[in-house]
Amino acid sequence: MQGGSPNLDGVARRRARRIDSGAGFALGSVLDDPCAGTLFCARQEMKNHNATFQLVWGIALLAAGIGVFFRIPQVMPRIEEIESFAAIAGFIRFCFYVMGVILVGGGVRKIHRHYRRPHRAPSPD
Repeated sequence: MQGGSPNLDGVARRRARRIDSGAGFALGSVLDDPCAGTLFCARQEMKNHNATFQLVWGIALLAAGIGVFFRIPQVMPRIEEIESFAAIAGFIRFCFYVMGVILVGGGVRKIHRHYRRPHRAPSPD
């Protein structure tokens, strides 16, 4: 490699040169925050937002699944009134219940994964 540290890629080297020369931005804010502009901090922040989104999505799946179970008894009589669906009403009811189970299961799984603690190896004390 020409000049610079062997463990820095091109972008990091350019950033280091800008910091050294003081060009383009205030040094105080960058140097005070050890996380400013680093990929690690951006990934951590995105990971936190993703975890919150997954929790909200899990709650929405659970609510939709419960809603399907409450809605089936109300909708099935109307579906049975349609001649072409009357013969397969049992199959349609079964499919609705399977859909509800899948929604509830997916929601519970996402919520459980959000609150599950990571497995840690025992300390060598």
